[in-house]
Amino acid sequence: MPSSSITDLTITNEGSILPMNIYLQLTKQFNKGKLRAVISSGQAVVLHRLAIMSKDGDWILKEDTETIKHILIVLSQYKAHYRFGAPLDVRWMCGGWSSHFEFYHKGLRIRTDFLTRPPRISQERLRRLCGKNRKRLIYHL
Repeated sequence: MPSSSITDLTITNEGSILPMNIYLQLTKQFNKGKLRAVISSGQAVVLHRLAIMSKDGDWILKEDTETIKHILIVLSQYKAHYRFGAPLDVRWMCGGWSSHFEFYHKGLRIRTDFLTRPPRISQERLRRLCGKNRKRLIYHL
């Protein structure tokens, strides 16, 4: 399990210094060196201070082999194990599957979920929806 340090702290909008929660720590580790993962769903709502907690962490991953390998290395440091669903493998993620892990951290069960795209979306449609030339935000698919 990775050790804690001063970098495991976060500053709130009010200027308070608090310990960084495990989901933010994971996001930071997932993105070490480059952007690979975006936190989403319940934890994103918590970060926007619209909820006080969420039961798990969900991430949208960049759909490539290097990203998947890096995420698996980080998860192995926490001794995470699969729960149910597809393996965290780019071949499954390309099909719109999700992958689920859990581990214990400081006495709490931590659940993590990963996906790279909505189900049944082709690579071409994904490019059109998320392309660099996109002029407007995507509110729904």
